[in-house]
Amino acid sequence: MMFNPRFKTISFTDDDRYYSQEAVLTDLINKANKKKYKVLIGIDDISKTQSMVKFLSIFGSTILEGLQVYLIVTGLSQNIEDFSSEKNLTFFKRADSKEIKALNRYDIVYMYEKLLKVDTASAF
Repeated sequence: MMFNPRFKTISFTDDDRYYSQEAVLTDLINKANKKKYKVLIGIDDISKTQSMVKFLSIFGSTILEGLQVYLIVTGLSQNIEDFSSEKNLTFFKRADSKEIKALNRYDIVYMYEKLLKVDTASAF
């Protein structure tokens, strides 16, 4: 992760009793939206953990508040389906999904050659 000096670091070490993950996330997204930014959250290789269920619940609240925030997740079908048993994640059940096949190795090599300007041996 790169440090961006335009953004201040938030620390709650002084008094964690007043810390709310939902309030902080909602506030950050709200500030971005006021500056005409849309927020995209990407999660690679999602799996059902207590922390992820909590995050998705918070994310669902931001949708209900009408904030411009979007979520893209990747993972095994079974891992994604594991969230369907959570009663407070109905938005996740109704969300659009697209199952894709494994990436073609030769297409990846071609793109490496083209974008990175490397030879075939290096691209493999």
